[in-house]
Amino acid sequence: MNFLFIGLDGFNILSLSQKGYYQFYPLLIVIIPAMHLFFINIDKDSKRLNYNELVHFIFPVLLVVLNLTAKRFLIAVVPAFWIKLFFSILFEAYIIYYTTITYAFLKKKIWNREPDLINMKQNRILKHWSFFIFYLYSLIVFHLIVVISMNLKAAGNDNTELNNYKFFPALLLNIMYFKILFTPEILYGYNVMHDKIKQHNKSNFILTDLWILDASEEINNVQDRALGKKIAEYTSNYIHDIEKLVFKHEIFRNSNASINDIANKLKIPKSHLTFVFKYMSKVSFTEFKKIVRIHDALQLIEKDYLKSNSIESLANKVGFSSYSPFYTTFKEVTGISPQVFIQQRKKGK
Repeated sequence: MNFLFIGLDGFNILSLSQKGYYQFYPLLIVIIPAMHLFFINIDKDSKRLNYNELVHFIFPVLLVVLNLTAKRFLIAVVPAFWIKLFFSILFEAYIIYYTTITYAFLKKKIWNREPDLINMKQNRILKHWSFFIFYLYSLIVFHLIVVISMNLKAAGNDNTELNNYKFFPALLLNIMYFKILFTPEILYGYNVMHDKIKQHNKSNFILTDLWILDASEEINNVQDRALGKKIAEYTSNYIHDIEKLVFKHEIFRNSNASINDIANKLKIPKSHLTFVFKYMSKVSFTEFKKIVRIHDALQLIEKDYLKSNSIESLANKVGFSSYSPFYTTFKEVTGISPQVFIQQRKKGK
């Protein structure tokens, strides 16, 4: 929108680049807090407008009003340079503040986030691309500060220096825009778990991200290598049968369920299952059991199990001996506590 208006202004359709003390691009004062809110909402799961976030746009509006007031009433009594200097310092402080708090948020909530065992791939992609977008954003901010500082040295009150450097931020913003537009992981944020659960039946495997279907890791153990060659054509069927047993037949609701139980139910050697979890799974059998049980709990919550039952009852039903290990595992797998998840679900409704 910013560069669209600048383009219209170039054709004299609009008049946005009037001489004065407006030391920033049209709409840029809105882009700054909007970028901050974009990163903040990566970590949220809400389809409704949060009106509290509108507070971030109060200062931009006041800045515009103050600028117009200065152009209308102060130009005759205050030297132009001092007015230009005031607005330049004010705006630079404004963008540095938002860049700083955005960096602090990303470092704490996204880049150093506790691993989420269900959405490991999603977490990795978000960390990489949020860093990439913030890097581009920081370049734009740095460029803007340099140009505004250079513009202070320009003669007169126009924005000649500022207008000479539009290509660089235009290029960066377009790269950022198209990357966001064509990368669903960035648009959706962390909270894609529910959609994944609903789409499980559309894929060959429910927990696709946990399985290494094209494992290329060299197996050093001679016996394991020989076993791997022997069962290579059956491993996909093994994984399918394992998921069917734990999800459809809910074998892990038994708190004492073990890998031996799965082997007996599927009537395959235990050594075959051990190989699958050792070389074809990103998690151990113990972690797999945790993920499946929490997956089971999420499904029951979606079916309103807690309307007539307690969380302790839910913990026992999905195979935990008590509430304490359920709470710890739930937070480890989903990244949030059961109470927070339930509250977010209620707000989503």
